[in-house]
Amino acid sequence: MHAVDFYNCAHGIDGVNGGAPYCPNMAALSQTGINYVDTQSSKPSDSFPGLAALVTGGSPRTTGLYYDVAYDRSLDPPAETTGTGLAAGVCTAYAPPTGTTTDNDQGIVRRH
Repeated sequence: MHAVDFYNCAHGIDGVNGGAPYCPNMAALSQTGINYVDTQSSKPSDSFPGLAALVTGGSPRTTGLYYDVAYDRSLDPPAETTGTGLAAGVCTAYAPPTGTTTDNDQGIVRRH
């Protein structure tokens, strides 16, 4: 996690969550944590699964997050097209899922 991302997460951003921190647990950890400035991630690495591992303590196997975008046969598509362009689809109650690309979007959701 980049220092600026941690700072924004722990201190909040104007216009998001009322300016309050949106990672309160990480904000609490920052009071007693150590800042390592010369570290490197594993290689190859992917940002979202790595962040999920840091935040949850889970490995990609336990979180199910291997890449930012993957395919999951046990899910239906989202009800609305996502901000990154993952197309909306149909979810039929009590029917087997049709499968869909997953989209672990790291951006901020903006509603009109």
